Amino acid sequence: MPGGCPAYQAAPDLFLKAQEILKLRSEELLIFEDSQNGILAAVRAGIRVVAVPNPITAYDTHDGQACYLILWQICRWKSC
Repeated sequence: MPGGCPAYQAAPDLFLKAQEILKLRSEELLIFEDSQNGILAAVRAGIRVVAVPNPITAYDTHDGQACYLILWQICRWKSC
């Protein structure tokens, strides 16, 4: 994968690479994710994650213990 992030799916590589580029500590970051794999990747990277389910992922089991926060609805699905 370009940019030095060879893994994907629930691997934390992408988040860790972004953290490295931004030169920030884990506690300075907050990730917004709509998928279970993205949530898991953020948790594996040691970064707080806010779950933002979309119409497709709204029925996934979002593990509240893994997430810093779950935002069930930012706006009405039809108006976004």
